[in-house]
Amino acid sequence: MYLVDLWNMELEAARMMTHKVSIFSSTRNLLVEFRRKHIFLPLMTISLVSMTSNGGIVYSTVETFDDPVLLGVSQGVGVWYPDRYAPDVFESYDLNGENVLRIGIDPGDGAQDRPSQFVSDDPEGFYNTQGRQYDLDPETVQVSAMIYFPADWEGATTRRRSDLWVVASNESAELAIIPIIGIANNDGTPVIRFFNSSTGLWTNTVIQPVVGQWYRFDILLRDGKIIYVVNDLEVGRIDSNGAFQFDQAVLQAYNYNDSRLDPIYQSSDAYDAYWDNFSADFILVGDYRPDLSINDTRGGRYKGNNVYTPGGGTALRERLDYRGRASAYMRMENDGGLMDTIDLSGFESSKNIARTRVFMLTGGRINITGAVLRGVYQMEMPPRSRVVVSTESKLQGKAKRRLRKKNRGRARYQIRLLATSVGNPALQDAVRFRPIFIK
Repeated sequence: MYLVDLWNMELEAARMMTHKVSIFSSTRNLLVEFRRKHIFLPLMTISLVSMTSNGGIVYSTVETFDDPVLLGVSQGVGVWYPDRYAPDVFESYDLNGENVLRIGIDPGDGAQDRPSQFVSDDPEGFYNTQGRQYDLDPETVQVSAMIYFPADWEGATTRRRSDLWVVASNESAELAIIPIIGIANNDGTPVIRFFNSSTGLWTNTVIQPVVGQWYRFDILLRDGKIIYVVNDLEVGRIDSNGAFQFDQAVLQAYNYNDSRLDPIYQSSDAYDAYWDNFSADFILVGDYRPDLSINDTRGGRYKGNNVYTPGGGTALRERLDYRGRASAYMRMENDGGLMDTIDLSGFESSKNIARTRVFMLTGGRINITGAVLRGVYQMEMPPRSRVVVSTESKLQGKAKRRLRKKNRGRARYQIRLLATSVGNPALQDAVRFRPIFIK
């Protein structure tokens, strides 16, 4: 079955099209142009940002291996460090004119030639799997990479294998599952396969690797399932064993130079595996989300639909004597998960009918009318913090005199406040106050 869920479609649109995308940084948002590489992903090592339909933000950290690979001898941020046993080569490499990752397997790192500590405690060939891992951002739920199938991976006596692994934890930060997908030629027949942790067995997919082709592997965590995808085709789905997020990704290959293996699996060949366009996607739902609500008193229940509809928003109506002052209270909240700056701007339907003043009531009573009506008032707000703003409107002299001359009459007025996330200006919320002055 094909993956057609909305979020994945949005991610693919960001990867496959040549257009401008936002790059997230802690200090600013930039725009950068990127172009295709191997059909799917951009050439640059960047963090892509796209929106999901529920107001969340998907960040995609993309490593294209165009620059030297950052290696570490131990675990560290932003480096590829050994998993089990480091391969002989793990480097950026020019393959047919494009920079990719090369994992080089050397028979000299086989079981017979490794240092003794990597043999004596290795009865099952644990250290034959040789690769490096990379620490992922919190809440990562999708990992992707592309693998090349070269001509020297075919053959009846050829032995080759390389995989994408993901280490997943549950909400208690305990190991939940290690999903694996890769290409292997263990018996003369190359296959694309994934590991089923429920059965402890490998499952061969229906996709037969073709020499000279790239294959994109995705491992996704959705709704309690691990989903394996090859070139956008779902090939397997298994239980996630309570996994909450992906913690590390690993790119591995296998060293067949081990005399303890069944002779059919042994090989003293040196060989290379080629990978490219590694990416890890994590989603923050409600990352930036301003929320405005409104009430006729400062206490009590505020009304607000928390829907980002510029020009709309929840409305409060009040009928009062034309000689009175109309008041409303607006509560502004950072309803997201990150520190954000909220821009508060105001719009009056007609300045000739009424005059409005806007006050910040949290921390005192501060007149912010000018800044709000000019659209330059901003507040830095921690997650879940809220402030209260009031508006006070009264009829202008000419409008009041017109009503005074009438036996019965009314004057309608509206002021709208709009809260906009500076972190993501696409997210907004609005409320409207509509006093009706009556004689």
